[in-house]
Amino acid sequence: MSNIHALERGPAPTQKRHSPYAPIRFVPFDKISKHHKLMLAFDAYVLWKASGQMPIKGMIIHGLQHTTLGLKPDAWIHEVESLVGKLRALLTEGTPPDLVLIEHCSECIFEPCCFYSAYDSMDCPQQKCLIHLMRDLNDDMLKSPYDDELRQIVQQFGELLRPIVDTIDRRGLKMHFLNKHLSDVKRFYKWLLTRQWQSEVAGKCRERFEKNRKKLFTFLNFPQL
Repeated sequence: MSNIHALERGPAPTQKRHSPYAPIRFVPFDKISKHHKLMLAFDAYVLWKASGQMPIKGMIIHGLQHTTLGLKPDAWIHEVESLVGKLRALLTEGTPPDLVLIEHCSECIFEPCCFYSAYDSMDCPQQKCLIHLMRDLNDDMLKSPYDDELRQIVQQFGELLRPIVDTIDRRGLKMHFLNKHLSDVKRFYKWLLTRQWQSEVAGKCRERFEKNRKKLFTFLNFPQL
C-alpha cells in the first residue's frame, strides 16, 4: 500500500500519457538512500496505475533544512515493477516467505513497532530485534541502578549473547555453528524461569523474555541466513 505524502500540480504536460501531478515524499533524514528513492518511485507507480498517466517528476524533501531532491520516476519504474512482481509471487504462494533479519536494526525506521503484538499473528518465522531488547535493558538499568535482580538478568543475557556474537564474527550466520548455542539458550531460560523474582522491573523483564521465547533466537535455526 502506498502512502503518498503530498502532490504538486504542475502545468499540463504535452503528452496525455504523462500526469500533471508530481508525488512528494518527506524524509526526516539528511542523507537519502536508495530505499527513499524507490518509495517515491512506488508512489509514482501507484498514481500511474490509478490514473493511467505517469508522473514525469517527483520530489523528496528531506533533513532539517528541508532540502529538495528532484527525481524522474520513470528511471526507477522498471525496478519497482520487478519488486511488485516478486511481492505478487510471494502473496500467491501457499507457504510463508523465508525469515529475513534486518541488517541495520539500529537505524531501522520501524524501531517503535519491533515488539508490537500485531506482528505476533503473522504465520511465519519471526526474529525479534535483539538490539532493541538490549537497548531497553540498558535503559532499565539506568533507571534502576540498584536493582540487583535486574542486574543478574542483564548479566546472564550478556553472557549468553557474547559467545553467539563471537561465533558469528568468526563463522558467519551458518546453522552448523549457530546450532551449538541452542543449549545455551535453553540453560538461560531454565535459569530465568525457575526463579521467583521479587523486583517489579525484573518480573516484567522475565515476562518479556518468556513471551518472546520462540522469537528471540530464531536465527539459530535457519541455515539460509
